[in-house]
Formats: sequence, C-alpha cells, structure tokens
Amino acid sequence: MSDLAKWENKTPSDIIAELNIKELPVDPFDIAARIGVVVKKDIDWEKMDADGEIYINESGKPEIWINPMMHPNRQNFTLAHEIGHLTRDLLPNIGEFKALQDNYSTLQRNGAKTYAETMANIFASKLLMPEDLIVKYGQEIVDEYKKEKNKDMPIEKFIPIIANKAHVSAEAMRYRLKKLGII
Repeated sequence: MSDLAKWENKTPSDIIAELNIKELPVDPFDIAARIGVVVKKDIDWEKMDADGEIYINESGKPEIWINPMMHPNRQNFTLAHEIGHLTRDLLPNIGEFKALQDNYSTLQRNGAKTYAETMANIFASKLLMPEDLIVKYGQEIVDEYKKEKNKDMPIEKFIPIIANKAHVSAEAMRYRLKKLGII
C-alpha cells in the first residue's frame, strides 16, 4: 500500500507527467499496472449490471473490476473513472472506504448522482484526453485534412477521428472539446 500512497490526490496531469506519457492514446490499463493497482476483467454474474467497481480486496489492497462485456472505449473510460476514485476517494479515506460500484447512470457526465461521481468523470476525461495531447494531435489531423482537401475540416469529421486516436467515444470527445473551448 505504501507505493500506492504516493498517488493520493494526484491530478490527471500529475499522473501523466510522473509516468511520462507523451502520446495518445493514454492507456488506463497501463497506468493502473504502473501505479500498482490490480485490474480484473473476469465475468462476475453478480456485477454484470455494473460498468466497474473499486474496492479493497482480501489482502487489504485496492482492486478495480471492469465489466469485460463493455465496449473497449467504455472500459477505458470506466477504468480512468475508477482511478479517479482511487486517488480522490479511496486513498485519502482508506480506513473508512467502502466499495464503489459504477453503472451506466453514474458514469454518464450529465447524470452523475454525486459530487464524487462528477469528479471521477472529470478526472477520467482529463486523464484520457489531456489538453496538450488533444491540441497536438488535433492540429496534426486538421493540417493533414487541409493539405489533402484544400479546405477546413468540418467538426463532424474531426470528432470521430480524434476520438478514435484517443480510444474514447465520440460523445466523450465532443464533451471534452467543449470543456476545453475548442468547439
């Protein structure tokens, strides 16, 4: 647990900088492994209505379960969301922590039920779509399109391309681009 303690209250930017992540896509499974969190994707019929869960395992260590039946982009967002719970909710309150299970409604940006869920969604968005990498790759995509087509790229073409590069849904990317003031 002592190695994990250093990740308490770290921001997405802190994690990206400390792990020296400089390319899209940002892989939350790699991040979890590098910070020392076990991630399970086994089929657990009692949890199949959930997208993910973070809890303390029998050994007293944090563990994350991700629903393996979800689309890979949803799994990425869910895991990034759970890493947000790890840094903001679990590690600062390890003695009193109860398992957090996330489902469709808690992972929806517009339907978040609590402050903790809203913050975990924001954390996930910033972790998977860091501003500097979105701007860097976005500019490359736009420049290449303009060079080929000799015109500006329509936003409806741009969003799915940059979303695919980041391994997130087009909806998540649209939301992030709006929050960044890019669209």
